[in-house]
Amino acid sequence: MNKKGLTIIIIVITIIFSVTAALVVLGSASKKQEEKKELERFVDVFEDFENTEPYNLQEMYKGTYKNLYNVDENYTIDKAIEDECYVKVHSDTYNEDICIEFINKYNNKQSAFLRKVLVTIEGDIIIEDYVYDSSEDKAYKFIDVTRDKFMADEQREITYSVYDSPYSNEEWKNIITDLK
Repeated sequence: MNKKGLTIIIIVITIIFSVTAALVVLGSASKKQEEKKELERFVDVFEDFENTEPYNLQEMYKGTYKNLYNVDENYTIDKAIEDECYVKVHSDTYNEDICIEFINKYNNKQSAFLRKVLVTIEGDIIIEDYVYDSSEDKAYKFIDVTRDKFMADEQREITYSVYDSPYSNEEWKNIITDLK
């Protein structure tokens, strides 16, 4: 094969790799957009859950719950305890009765909400919201690690999981067991 033929092959291979890389980047961006749309949909679900009967959190707990996406970035353990969240600071727990109430409502197939606030070893706050919607037989778990300074920046986000038929879902059963 002559030099000209080899050069053409190298150019074609380079073009193929460039097009493939561009498609991967576009596919990744498209997937990110889909994930963002899905998360926004669940933000709407959460807001509906928070603002409609029987899901009015102000009424349920007589606390000052805010939508997870609107919680102050400087939220403190003292404020979480005051807000009647279930709080775990290493081996200490606060407002454990709220966790027990959530589990009891769930066990009785009643809609329920629990906000759990954890403290990392470094002292940062992680907020977890647990929602059981009896009308749809679905459970939701939202985790906010945006305040965890030891997480990589791109991992500091709010994530969620949805559990259909939670009474037969092993992962959700484990979550309930771990709450106790």
